[in-house]
Amino acid sequence: MSEDGGELIVNNEKEAGFFSSLGRLFFEPSKSFPVFVEKKSWVWFPIVLISLLTFFSTYTFFERVDRESFITNQLNKSKFTSNMSQEQIDKAINDFKETKGAIRGLIAIPFYLVWLILASLVYYLCFMLLGGNINFLNTLIVVFWAEVVISLKQLISIFIMLIKKGEDLVSPESIVLSSVGSLIGSEKLSPALFSLLSSIDIFAIWNLVLLTIGLSLISRLSIKYSAFLVFTLYILKVAIQCAFVFFTVQ
Repeated sequence: MSEDGGELIVNNEKEAGFFSSLGRLFFEPSKSFPVFVEKKSWVWFPIVLISLLTFFSTYTFFERVDRESFITNQLNKSKFTSNMSQEQIDKAINDFKETKGAIRGLIAIPFYLVWLILASLVYYLCFMLLGGNINFLNTLIVVFWAEVVISLKQLISIFIMLIKKGEDLVSPESIVLSSVGSLIGSEKLSPALFSLLSSIDIFAIWNLVLLTIGLSLISRLSIKYSAFLVFTLYILKVAIQCAFVFFTVQ
């Protein structure tokens, strides 16, 4: 495997098929990412998969959840709604109840995709500043393929939501018991601590490992430096998220 002008050239794995490369993503990612970068058009698979599962998971949640209980719970937790009149609260509840799940699902797709593009840009800039021989398109490809494991979590959540009763879905973070926070339960923790412990998630860690391997390969930086950047950025993201929850949720 060699690299010329930021383009990764695959030798032994170049002729690997789509499904074999997809299977290796979960067990031998170091052999999959060079193929994905070579076969750039294949990136439409994770884009379509992410879009579909984002839509269906969002749609299923809002169609199955007890909407009044959910929005009332969210309003009660927010420090910004403490000064709202009962009339304003009732209007917020009614507006939320009337919004179609399909509309919310469609709105969620571009937000998710833009977030991944922005994350790709951050990774690209950080790896370039550290001396990596990297380009933005390859970074984008790695980020989208690594996100497939998060889509797997979304798929599991859809099945769980179809089985559970609506009143059991008030806390979206606890639908799939894959994080420390979801195992303990939000009712036993402060909002900020629950947010922190929810970040210690099997699928999130799996995603970080894939990002570390993939970005190391395309940047030609060592796994050590790649892991440092990927996990540091994740810790920074979690810190900002927890700080936001601390100051906005009672």
